[in-house]
Amino acid sequence: GEVDYRLDNNYSLIVGYDFQARPLIKRLLSNTADARVLLITDRNVRAIRAEMNTELTKKESARLMFMRRDLALPSTYSGLRIRGANAVYILGDEGVSGRDGIVLRASDMLAAKVESESLTDSDMPVKAYLQFEDPGIYSQMCSQKLSMDRKDQNGNALFDLEVFNYYDSWVWKCWSERN
Repeated sequence: GEVDYRLDNNYSLIVGYDFQARPLIKRLLSNTADARVLLITDRNVRAIRAEMNTELTKKESARLMFMRRDLALPSTYSGLRIRGANAVYILGDEGVSGRDGIVLRASDMLAAKVESESLTDSDMPVKAYLQFEDPGIYSQMCSQKLSMDRKDQNGNALFDLEVFNYYDSWVWKCWSERN
């Protein structure tokens, strides 16, 4: 069924699903007892949940929420307060050609949503991690201004943005150094 999570604060948002998502979710949920994670994906949520339930405790599973939606539509993010997220992770989908376009469109939608949210004095820039699967696109994106580089009307940054390629990430290091 369709579930609309209206999260206001203290959650981590993961947009997209690839091989990094599972260890990232496990790490986020195990770090803090009250941490919540919302995964937005256009993939089969039932299959992902079944995979995750083998790795998570019942309490951790209860704090993991899913939305199956188009990552590049503004309506996907309408019920969320992005500024309330502890961090936003935008992941590419491994092994699927052309998905980096979805990563950029999702980042555009999130940037527009944050820009439209009302600010409070305590609001800090949203910590965002933007991941590109293709090393060529990654190097090209590092030198360009992205939609998440926007500033609000007072000149404050909307996002504390880190752009990376998964071959440089902690997940890849763990994956490649395993026995």
